[in-house]
Amino acid sequence: MMPGYPYTIVASLTLTTSAAIAGTGDVVDVFILAGQSNAVGAGHVTNLDEYLVEFATPNPDVRYCYWINGQNITDEWQILGPRGGFSFGPEMMLGNALHAAEPDRDIAIMKFGWGGTSLVCDWAPYECATGPG
Repeated sequence: MMPGYPYTIVASLTLTTSAAIAGTGDVVDVFILAGQSNAVGAGHVTNLDEYLVEFATPNPDVRYCYWINGQNITDEWQILGPRGGFSFGPEMMLGNALHAAEPDRDIAIMKFGWGGTSLVCDWAPYECATGPG
């Protein structure tokens, strides 16, 4: 069990990474996605229906960084795109939909996913006194 651990990491990363973006002088809208294994994302572009493929397309207008199980996967901000060119999570549709709705906004996404965790015990630790289960 890791009570409170994800909150500490997300808060720390939010403060340091947002400051680095803000230092550019631009106003950037930062969206934080945090969650268990579904947030990590294992969707595969080839499994999408044709009308959804546009939402899994790399987008150079949206910045992106992410952490999986506490490990920083991206050392710096990169363009939004499927991991390894094919695997993705909710960040792809969110980033592409936000950019399509507001193309003049500067958008960045920070994703923090932790696989193998319990929503009840690990993401709401005060609800579970006995540990993961």
